[in-house]
Amino acid sequence: MNMIVCCKQVLDPEAPPASFKIDPGSNQVVPPPGVPPVISPFDEQA
Repeated sequence: MNMIVCCKQVLDPEAPPASFKIDPGSNQVVPPPGVPPVISPFDEQA
């Protein structure tokens, strides 16, 4: 049996909220330096 699982990398939800910044030009979150992306907690339970 072959299975394919799709996972999404997200910013670490355990990172302190003060480390998150929003780029005013694009209205997107700028990744904090030194915080690697992690697998979404929802995907880990799938």
